[in-house]
Amino acid sequence: MSQYFYSHLVPLDEAVALLDARQLTDEEKEDLINLIHSIFHHRILDHILKNTPKSEHARIIKMISADPSDFGIIVHVKTLSPDIDLQLQDLGKSIYYEVSLLLNR
Repeated sequence: MSQYFYSHLVPLDEAVALLDARQLTDEEKEDLINLIHSIFHHRILDHILKNTPKSEHARIIKMISADPSDFGIIVHVKTLSPDIDLQLQDLGKSIYYEVSLLLNR
């Protein structure tokens, strides 16, 4: 699985592991994994952009585009929003809960 600058803060792997209990084809599982990754990624990026100055958005997006696994991204974002790591941990837990509810319907 891909690693992102926020991977250590959110339960992305745990959310994907919820699929293991399901009887899915490889294609269905791959589609759902991509969907889970997309949900986490977009919600996290949205949160970061809402909690940082607009003047920094282009730089943040450029850093993410260049190397989404670069830990320097979260270091930079923390200089702009010091408790962003705690916020992302909470957001990650919330997203995990939402995904688990959807998968257990």
